[in-house]
Amino acid sequence: MTALRESAEELQAWKGISIGKIVKLIATKRKQIERLNEGGRSVEEVRRRRKLVGEVAELCRQEEQFWRQRSRALWLKEGDRNTSYFHKQAGQRRAKNHINKLTDENVMVRYGDEAVAGVATAYLKGSLHSGS
Repeated sequence: MTALRESAEELQAWKGISIGKIVKLIATKRKQIERLNEGGRSVEEVRRRRKLVGEVAELCRQEEQFWRQRSRALWLKEGDRNTSYFHKQAGQRRAKNHINKLTDENVMVRYGDEAVAGVATAYLKGSLHSGS
């Protein structure tokens, strides 16, 4: 059995056992925190609240780690066989995040990297000088 398959099986087992429990625990502990927030401010309540907040933070960290590992396993699995798919994804993201045109203060549409950069720079300089 390959290391990747073993990792995938371990992640699947962990998901079935842990991730569901983690999500439920986070929800339960957040409700407990809400109830404590509605209550008083005794030393014991403050101590309990801090403990719960720490527990929620740790559970959230574990959940995030699970999803990071799972996405990494998917990337490894799919990336070896289908790198063109990931290159297309990166290209689409780059295109989506690129600003093709901007309208300047004279309501003129400007195209191209240099013109767009000029409009953005002028706008930001104007914002800084006007105090906005």
